[in-house]
Amino acid sequence: MKRYRRLFLLPVDVVLVALSLVLAYLIRFEWSIPPDQRSMLALGVAVAVVVKPAFFFFSGFYRRLWRYASIPDLVHIVKAVFVACLAGTVVTLFFTHFQAYSRTIPILDWVLLNGLIMGRSLGWRVFLERQPRLRDRRGEPVLIAGAGMAGRMLLHEIRQNPDMNLWVVGFLDDDPGKIGARVNEVPVLGRIGDLRRLARLHHARKVIIAIPSAPS
Repeated sequence: MKRYRRLFLLPVDVVLVALSLVLAYLIRFEWSIPPDQRSMLALGVAVAVVVKPAFFFFSGFYRRLWRYASIPDLVHIVKAVFVACLAGTVVTLFFTHFQAYSRTIPILDWVLLNGLIMGRSLGWRVFLERQPRLRDRRGEPVLIAGAGMAGRMLLHEIRQNPDMNLWVVGFLDDDPGKIGARVNEVPVLGRIGDLRRLARLHHARKVIIAIPSAPS
């Protein structure tokens, strides 16, 4: 079900594809599209909203988990948008017999569409990551020993998995440079030696060790 739920991004991308091309024309012609270019714009939009989203769909664009978007995902966006824009331009030029088409338009369209798709992906990720935080305080208070990469990964997993029913109230770490700092909005409360006092203060009855190098 979650797999198909991501397809709601498809109609969003249809709107972004049309918006990108309109903006490209407006920028190219300094916000006043000449009458002889308006029919070209209409044809370009009609082609774009069919060709580009179809390419996104069949290239596996919507099978990616955007809540875990990383640099390789952004590179995939750039490549997919480039090929989609190229295909849309070729189809449009085929219908117009390569007449009266500004070569600047495809470049502007590619840059703008990249920005819009990346912005959409970032916004979707922020939205998804915001939801678990709204549920945080409903779980059992716990402390995490270790504010390094392992601790951050553990915090992320707890937030994304409501079935764990945990609420991370803070981190413990012996690195003095980390004490008082925040890891994804969760404070580093003190040293590991302060566990008893901090657990009592924050009503935490469990501590999860996230220090891979710690001895048994």
